[in-house]
Amino acid sequence: RVDASALATKLSGDGFPVQPFSGELPQAQRTRTLNSFRDGTIRTLVSTDVAARGIDVPDIELVVHMDPPSDSDSYVHRSGRTGRAGRTGKSVMLVPPRIQRQAVRLLEGARIQVEWKPVPAASKVRKQLRKRFRQEMRQRLTDECDLSQAQIDYAKDLLDGRDPAAVVALLLDLAQPKPIREPMEIREPKGGGAPVASRSQQGFAKFSINWGEKTGASANRVLGHVCRRGQVKSHSIGAIEIGTDRSTFDVDSSVVARFEKMVRRRDARDPNLRIVRAAGTGGAGEARSAGGSSGRVEKARGRPKQGPKFGTKPKRPFASKRKGRA
Repeated sequence: RVDASALATKLSGDGFPVQPFSGELPQAQRTRTLNSFRDGTIRTLVSTDVAARGIDVPDIELVVHMDPPSDSDSYVHRSGRTGRAGRTGKSVMLVPPRIQRQAVRLLEGARIQVEWKPVPAASKVRKQLRKRFRQEMRQRLTDECDLSQAQIDYAKDLLDGRDPAAVVALLLDLAQPKPIREPMEIREPKGGGAPVASRSQQGFAKFSINWGEKTGASANRVLGHVCRRGQVKSHSIGAIEIGTDRSTFDVDSSVVARFEKMVRRRDARDPNLRIVRAAGTGGAGEARSAGGSSGRVEKARGRPKQGPKFGTKPKRPFASKRKGRA
């Protein structure tokens, strides 16, 4: 629920019309949100697994799995929100390279054949937006246009003494809608493998947390936890690397001092999690405890509560599946 709400907030901040959807929302709010989704007032829902099972909207075109589902049944239930009533839909799962084999086994268990693709480059996204605009323009030209004589006269006036092709080209450029958010460039890991941990980015300090993949860590959850605990915004967090037992992340140098002061306090929500300054980045070159211990990193016990969602810029391919369901 916290992940869904945080991701919806992030997307809304970027200008996308989205709403969170979870079972913990009041019934009246869930009803209003679902009705707004049905009538197109909002185009995207960010939903929890459980709440998504109650979404029965026949014309959903796309389901995006922000985190891989835990098992094949969960994948089927999630993806089943699209391709309903004989329609065609698409299900896209974002898969970090390090868990691609796990995802393949999950999909095989669901008897799903997928098409693996890299994350599209920003230039490809822009090209697709231009293509969509031109298709809509050609369709408008094919359909009957109810133009007034005043509009036609003004068009003739614009063309008078000018190169018609140049005029049309300029008008097309002005008419093409701008994207809600400028597409981001995402670099793929070399060789398709997991990203290799490297020294901190320039202007960032590296920290470590005793929360790894074994205990349910993901870039999204680590980001949410450290932002909440350090009282910083997501843009102040750089690269996040998820390890088996522990993870590392970079913090913008402009907020490091305050961040380190805040995370030294034991967290009431997740008291077993310790955040430390990574070795070699502190003044004396030693890891400094941010949880009250003298540099010792303990293994997280059990699965910590989930923090807000929306991870670092994903260095990952995704699988897509076009399907239809009766």
